Amino acid sequence: MGDFNEVRDASERLGSVFNELDAREFNQFIAESELNDMPLCGKLYHSWFELNEFDSIVKESWVNPTVGVSNDMVIFKKKLQFLKNNFKKWNRERRQANEVTKKKLNDDSMAIDEHISQAVVSDEEIQNRFQCFKKLRDLEHLENLDLAQKAKIKWGVEGDKNSKFFHAAINRRRRQTTIRGIMKDGLWIDDPVHVNTEFYDHLRSRFKVESISRPSIMSNSFSKLSADHISFLDAPFTIEEIKMAVWDCGSDKAPNPDGFTFAFFKRYWKIIKEDVFRLVMCFQNRKQIHLDVTHLSLLSSLK
Repeated sequence: MGDFNEVRDASERLGSVFNELDAREFNQFIAESELNDMPLCGKLYHSWFELNEFDSIVKESWVNPTVGVSNDMVIFKKKLQFLKNNFKKWNRERRQANEVTKKKLNDDSMAIDEHISQAVVSDEEIQNRFQCFKKLRDLEHLENLDLAQKAKIKWGVEGDKNSKFFHAAINRRRRQTTIRGIMKDGLWIDDPVHVNTEFYDHLRSRFKVESISRPSIMSNSFSKLSADHISFLDAPFTIEEIKMAVWDCGSDKAPNPDGFTFAFFKRYWKIIKEDVFRLVMCFQNRKQIHLDVTHLSLLSSLK
């Protein structure tokens, strides 16, 4: 999907002039093309994979029946939605519990430090102090993993918008890649006009096409696909092919519009593979994608 370099309303235009006519034409184009403006929603952090209770949530949530739905694409979408709702509830409770735990660990370590300063500490308290710092480091490790992934999510949400964050990233990249000048015959050239001229002359000499007579190919003897080859190409996807497509995708890339990364699919493949297979077969048989289904990256990777 390309970048339209246009916005739909004034709230998306920061630091520049909003053109109401262009926005109206852009919205009309979206409506006539039957496109959906799909925001990035929800977050799934890879640090959760290190928590035992997270595996249980996935297993218990995925077997939730979808009553009254027969379309495999819709079933897959509803399972992801149900799973994401359970993630939100669990993560909210977990964060609150972590704050309480961190406060208690800090209070306990400070109390032990007070005893140490008074030279009345026991071996058991020293061991407890060590355990407090270990648990705090473990919590900090998980938070650092989340921060690293948040940076990618921030780019996924704001990086492609005409925002202050987007322009800051572009300007930083422009400063890093700007050509200040060139060296020619031992002479440093930094005048922009002369630099452009030198680049133009160099590229023109490199890619200049000589006027030559090229042969033409007229023949019916080229190899053609056999009936077996054609049948093989038209054959339905196998679950092994789908798995290979999933494993070929980067695990820690920025999340898709529904918030799920391919690391999730790889980790819980044994649980979700049958639903993924039915999703792909539904797409292959119907030759269309339900408009409400947002997880398209897997299907596009199979093309």
